[in-house]
Amino acid sequence: MDAGRGFFGRLHELRRLGLVPGTAAWVAPTAVSVLALEKMEKSGSHADLPKRIQEGRSFLLARRCRDGGWNHGSTRALGYDSESYPETTGIALLALHGTAGPEVTKGLERGEQHLAACQSSEAASWLRLGLGAHGRPTPVADSALTMHGGVMEIALAALAGAAQAGRNPFLV
Repeated sequence: MDAGRGFFGRLHELRRLGLVPGTAAWVAPTAVSVLALEKMEKSGSHADLPKRIQEGRSFLLARRCRDGGWNHGSTRALGYDSESYPETTGIALLALHGTAGPEVTKGLERGEQHLAACQSSEAASWLRLGLGAHGRPTPVADSALTMHGGVMEIALAALAGAAQAGRNPFLV
């Protein structure tokens, strides 16, 4: 994807990826879609799933921020490079499991930096899931991290804990 074309210049690519024209390029829904399509692929029900999964992963790699991680999907805004967020960096890395290359390596490095400075349980959980999917060691959840999201945040922490114990429910 040519970063110099701007959003409207990328509408053709958004259509090709099956995204709604005129909407933003969202990282988290794309990552979750890749994970869901991988689950469907195991049933062998659709011959075009591998192609769609690869298109989703290519889309994620194209939306990587200059610092190596991911944010909501905008690599530049108002003429400035956008910085990555820990949550979306973690979920993008999770969807990119099994993918290698310098872009992924830079993303893993940024994910480790985010995790070291993490101040939220949700962000730490997504980062643990994403980094762990690439075989990167992650520390056990820090009980000092503040939980703000209630049941969803507790459930996400439980999923990250299961993944750390070798049972990543997203990759089974």
